Amino acid sequence: GGKLVKFKIVLLAICTLLLSGCTATYELNIKENTFTETVKINNMNLTDDIKQVYLTNPMPVDYRETCYLDYDRLVKPNEIEKEPGINYYNIKESDNGLIATADIQLKNYKYSRPLNYAFVNMNVNNYDNYISIYGFDGPAIFNMYNNLDSFEVIISTDKEVTDQNADKVIDGKYYWTFTREDEDKELYIEMDSTKIANEKKKKEMDKLQSLVIISILIGISIIAFISFLVINFKHKRNNKI
Repeated sequence: GGKLVKFKIVLLAICTLLLSGCTATYELNIKENTFTETVKINNMNLTDDIKQVYLTNPMPVDYRETCYLDYDRLVKPNEIEKEPGINYYNIKESDNGLIATADIQLKNYKYSRPLNYAFVNMNVNNYDNYISIYGFDGPAIFNMYNNLDSFEVIISTDKEVTDQNADKVIDGKYYWTFTREDEDKELYIEMDSTKIANEKKKKEMDKLQSLVIISILIGISIIAFISFLVINFKHKRNNKI
């Protein structure tokens, strides 16, 4: 409602004044049913007041149930109290920016702030055995951060990826880079929630094969040792006779 509009206006004004040629990175690590988010904002001109606002009072993960900060509460961070039952991002200062992290369960991930703000439309689906993340209708984050140059998304998962449109894939991580020229660029990744990633599966299979080979070698060694004892015993017995 009105608080949401006011909050966005104030946030946009602050970012417009303080962000100059900055870049943002959103990293998402999916393991089992936990979605771990890491948001990095680089080259951000952090004044003492803004440090106090962001570092002392990180934004909540669940924006549905949290009343938005109005102007007075935004410029007077000491008066802001965290609401019980709401998860908050852990925000700390980096060399020249901010790093925010949060662990979110699968059922609540669709309400997460970063990707909802990053794209005009965002869908997170969990149906049958599949999980999909779909950001479409172009990036919206550049409308909020006027001096943001680029926005990178990095997703890694322990599940088997069945479909994706990443710009590149390196060591099992999926990368998307968005700029102001990417008006219609989309993000899509689909995973089979019942299967582990091929690389992890291969490592487990290799480990299992190694155990089987070791077990066979141990078995052969035991059989050979027992055979040696039996032959040696018979040989000694025959010599006595």
